[in-house]
Amino acid sequence: MRAAVREIFPEFSQKFEGRVLWPYLDIEGYVTVGIGCLIHPIALALALPWKLAGSGARATLLEVTAQWEYLKNSTELARAGAQAAQHATTLRLNDADVDALLFARMALNEAVLAKTFAGWSEYSADAQLGIHSMAWAMGADFAKGYPHFKRAAEAGSWDEAADECTIGGESKNAGLIPRNVANRICFHNAARALENPKALPPDQVSWPLELVKEARP
Repeated sequence: MRAAVREIFPEFSQKFEGRVLWPYLDIEGYVTVGIGCLIHPIALALALPWKLAGSGARATLLEVTAQWEYLKNSTELARAGAQAAQHATTLRLNDADVDALLFARMALNEAVLAKTFAGWSEYSADAQLGIHSMAWAMGADFAKGYPHFKRAAEAGSWDEAADECTIGGESKNAGLIPRNVANRICFHNAARALENPKALPPDQVSWPLELVKEARP
């Protein structure tokens, strides 16, 4: 992974996921925390350094289990948004915990993506950012369901990859709409970087700028 991708990913993902210090239910009813990090099954939640709101004391495993189960069964919160779950539990992480969780999950995704996409290490930062974004929303093995995208990426056809990168389900999850827009920008920018690597170094991220393809005579 290029360093610029790791550096910008918290800011990039927070625009679509928010930054939430307490557990909440995502739109599918899965317990989640931080910047869109699933903590389902419960073992993922038990591994985190939860503190109790108010006292700041470290939560016990029994407390985490009971509150996780309560939240998981509060299915009405799945479509109420993360803020609605703030008072459903007293479990809290701090910002450093949230960042550490994001980077740990990102590293796991990176291991899969590097094996999935031929030539991964040579992809520009914009291309890697867009692919990491797709993995964040769908899982690191998403390419199994996106063969046309995978072929375009491995061929360096990034404008084509932009046409094949749309994450389905926008009608159910409106949050995917801006993510899909951002992903397409990343891949179009990757195409421009490939065309002019001296002006657009591959180890730099251009997003959120959208680079325009030069008109050809």
